[in-house]
Amino acid sequence: MSKHDYRVTLRQIEEYAGRAQEICAGKTLDELVGDWQATLALERALEILGEAVKRLPNDLRNRYTQVEWRAIAGMRDRLIHGYDSIKHEILWNAVHEQLPTLQVTIQQMLDDLESDDTR
Repeated sequence: MSKHDYRVTLRQIEEYAGRAQEICAGKTLDELVGDWQATLALERALEILGEAVKRLPNDLRNRYTQVEWRAIAGMRDRLIHGYDSIKHEILWNAVHEQLPTLQVTIQQMLDDLESDDTR
């Protein structure tokens, strides 16, 4: 995968993190869980985000230790394989507690890759 491909993947992560936040915006956890369409949309956004995280090479992820990369990838696996036992409170907490740090880090990664290209 080229550096350009990494940027594409990073932008996908950024996009789906934003979508997950939009789905939860203005809702309580109970309201989210009571809205099956929003719940399914959130699950799907986090699945895609987690799959994109898995596509990033370890050496790139290892440079940015402020993000719990394994937890994000693991959440994707639990959504796919444990679809019948999803704990929406965990997803809710991920959106509110992990995604803001992820978004800041993704922007830093994009900036760093852009900087590397200009050297």
